Amino acid sequence: MPAVRLFLLFLLLFSSISRAELISRIEINGLEKISRGSVLNYIPIETGEEFNKGDLDNISNSLLKTNFFTTVKTNFSDQVLKINVKENPSIKFIEFKNYKEDLVLNQEIIDALLKNFDLNLGKIFVDANLTKLIENLTELYKTKAFYQTKISIKKLLDEKNRIGIELTFEEGERALISSISIQGSNFFEEDDLLDEFDIGEADFFIINYFTERDHFSEKKYLAAIETLRSKYFESGFLEMVIESEKVDFDQKNNQILITLKINEGPQFLFGKVQFIGDFLDQNSENLLAYFKLKQGDVFKRKNVILGIKKIVEYLQDKGYAYASIDSKLIPALGNEIDIEIISNLDRLIYINRIEISGNTRTQDDVVRRQLRLLEGQSYSKKQLDESISRIKRLGYFSSVEYELKRHSLNIDKADIVINVVEAKTGEFTIGLSHANSTGAAVTAGISQQNILGTGNVLKANFSNSEAVKDASIYFKDPYFNNEGHSISYGFFNKSIDAANLDTSSYIVDESGINFGYGIPISGISNVFSEFRASTIDLTCGTTMLTVNEPSQCAANDD
Repeated sequence: MPAVRLFLLFLLLFSSISRAELISRIEINGLEKISRGSVLNYIPIETGEEFNKGDLDNISNSLLKTNFFTTVKTNFSDQVLKINVKENPSIKFIEFKNYKEDLVLNQEIIDALLKNFDLNLGKIFVDANLTKLIENLTELYKTKAFYQTKISIKKLLDEKNRIGIELTFEEGERALISSISIQGSNFFEEDDLLDEFDIGEADFFIINYFTERDHFSEKKYLAAIETLRSKYFESGFLEMVIESEKVDFDQKNNQILITLKINEGPQFLFGKVQFIGDFLDQNSENLLAYFKLKQGDVFKRKNVILGIKKIVEYLQDKGYAYASIDSKLIPALGNEIDIEIISNLDRLIYINRIEISGNTRTQDDVVRRQLRLLEGQSYSKKQLDESISRIKRLGYFSSVEYELKRHSLNIDKADIVINVVEAKTGEFTIGLSHANSTGAAVTAGISQQNILGTGNVLKANFSNSEAVKDASIYFKDPYFNNEGHSISYGFFNKSIDAANLDTSSYIVDESGINFGYGIPISGISNVFSEFRASTIDLTCGTTMLTVNEPSQCAANDD
């Protein structure tokens, strides 16, 4: 009997194998924009493989997940796998209609939303993405209190399987705040708390027209909650909590009612401070002065944070660039809060290299001469901040940022990388004009605060008309020598022929020079003086000979 059973099992297995069919060809019908290769990449089977009935469902599911197709139908016969698909349309356009610009939406927001939900022009349209967009738009309007906004959708499909979508908005009226109340406040008067908010019940109608205080927005509401918490925390109420908050919408009157219920908790006092670790040459008394609080004062979180920050800055100024402070609040007797301040000095850091990047026009040395720290010296946060400020004050860059990069192998050294973005520092002008008194005039000028990236200043102006000729040039080197002295010089010439004016006949020629010199008196200021010298030649015509002192004029022959 066992032998018979084994024979029957072998026969069943053999017959099953003999009936298995291989896929000799794959036909894909209905493709318009999607390539055959893309479809073959998504299906879990290839020609030459053995076909199983479960493959049909796997193929359909795989292709539907791509969102390329509306329907997928499959069948297999005579060793041919047939896949019939209907492509989703491509997006021809999406138009937002009847919305007020910058009320909630603008073109920048619309472009971002379409990109986020993959609904840009030419993309394959997926209805689920449009649904998500509508949901997002609805929530966006609610954050600005437009609770009654309606969005209608119109889909237009053309013969090329391209879809156009029109979204029409009925924005409705903004819901206004009719009341806002804070319950549970004992230490502060409710009105004092509400005065801290940027939103609330309407001001006097003329003032409210400008303040829009009764205009609800989720962003302002969340900011108001944080303002409330900060006010209590800065007054020592460290355990203050908002037990409940309600933003109710009165649909009938299109109004918003806000109710906050708080639990103030106890008011804590500043207790003892224990300093643990190495704070260099600073004793406890000096360190405590950074907090501007003494034992028994109301605990002010802001003062504690600022005090810790100043201690860190002090350690960083001494070369410990990666110094940090850990703090621990410890409840003490009564309502006092003791603090443990724990120093983590890390290592003394030396500057390995200072790199300047982004200065495509300005020369490296123009930036480097503003640095207050040098390669090879120990790190100083104060000197680095001063260096960055000096670079910003040059006016050559729209952005100045820095990054401290610690060496992975030599951890007591770090590079400073200063990234700058060049700004517009000059202009060139040219013009034509005409006046009845002076006639036609040609003007040209150039002003460059960073000529050829050297940090030098060049200004030149030229004007020429029938009556007036004017030319000037000015040059300034703000870093004339290694001591930071500055020098400036220039010349000018102006000629007026009054015969071409509606006045008396005379000619005035003025020529001169200017010279200036500056000496720095601190890191951010200097003393600069400039003098100007010129000569004036006056030539009088015959109409000027009756002047009381004719010897000062030489009459023209004409």
